[in-house]
Amino acid sequence: MLMKALIPRIHAKSRRGIYTGAKRGRGMPAAAWGGGFPNILVIFALSGFFALSSCGLDVVPFLYPPESPSAIGSGLQFLHDTRNNDTPQSDNFRGYEIYYKFYDFSGVNGETQLQNDRNAIEADPIPPGTARLTARNYRRLRSLRNDGSLETRLPLIPVSIGSAPSIQLLFSGSVGVEGAFVLRNNNEADAARLVRAVDDADANPRLFYGLDQYATNHADIPNTINLLTDSAALRIAFYAVAYGVQPDFRPLYSIPIFLANEIPLDFQ
Repeated sequence: MLMKALIPRIHAKSRRGIYTGAKRGRGMPAAAWGGGFPNILVIFALSGFFALSSCGLDVVPFLYPPESPSAIGSGLQFLHDTRNNDTPQSDNFRGYEIYYKFYDFSGVNGETQLQNDRNAIEADPIPPGTARLTARNYRRLRSLRNDGSLETRLPLIPVSIGSAPSIQLLFSGSVGVEGAFVLRNNNEADAARLVRAVDDADANPRLFYGLDQYATNHADIPNTINLLTDSAALRIAFYAVAYGVQPDFRPLYSIPIFLANEIPLDFQ
């Protein structure tokens, strides 16, 4: 049986002269024509205003999102936006994160829900960050280290400044990791095995392959699907975001990008 992964495709201010009142008449005191101490206060206040208005606004850091998602045989890939290699993005950029969600396509509701999620997440203007993803129950992908333990570093996909990798999500056959859903940065020799955002009773991460890894009471599985009869109707969609760290150590994200096309995953 196959599970298909859906990876679709200062404002200028007018300046006015200071009106000093009527011309000074013979014998008129300074206060009568606007001279003296009051004018000094006005000039001082305006000097302070223009000094403040000449200060520049703070630069808000941002990252460029992943680009050019596409299908590659039994998987998909997206490209690193090399503008993140340049200053000021390079001061913050660390790599990429991927979020996923399962859908029940055994009826019409799954496709409708997917489209509703996309409409909500991608409504203009799209804010940077993952808040819209998590609000629609998308979950962060995790990976395993070579020793089988859970990788805890951030981001999921580290990218070195100055590189230009393509990032690949692949079904097992082409990378020699049987029954696994894997991630490969083409600048790295090893492929990382991807795991879901839920654990079993022994705190082991749930995998993406093997029907025994799935149950309708899992937090990331639609409770409407019958996995015994309709497992082929279980679909998965992905979003990717660039990830970085701000000078105050808060996380920084690009806008999310929906990834396109289909991947068959073997439950056997």
